[in-house]
Amino acid sequence: MNISTEKIAYQALQLSQQSRAYLSMILLDSLDESDSKYDQSINKWLNVAQKRDQEMSKGYVACNCHNDVMKKAFQVVNNVSNTIPS
Repeated sequence: MNISTEKIAYQALQLSQQSRAYLSMILLDSLDESDSKYDQSINKWLNVAQKRDQEMSKGYVACNCHNDVMKKAFQVVNNVSNTIPS
C-alpha cells in the first residue's frame, strides 16, 4: 500500500490533539538518534514536554488556555506602559 506523505499528514491532522501528540512522540522516537546539537536540543524539549504532560495528567499543574494567557500578558504590558512617564 503506497500512501503519500501529504495524505498521511492530512489524515493525522484530523486526529484529536492527544492522538497527534502521541503520534508525534512515536515519530520522533523512530528517528535515528545522533550526537548533533540539533538532535540533543530536540530530545531535551521532548523530555520537557513529556514531563509536563505527566504533571498535567496527574493534576500536579493546571493548564491555562492561550486566550487567558494572552489577555493577562496584555494587561501586564498595559499596566507597565501606563506607569512610564511621558
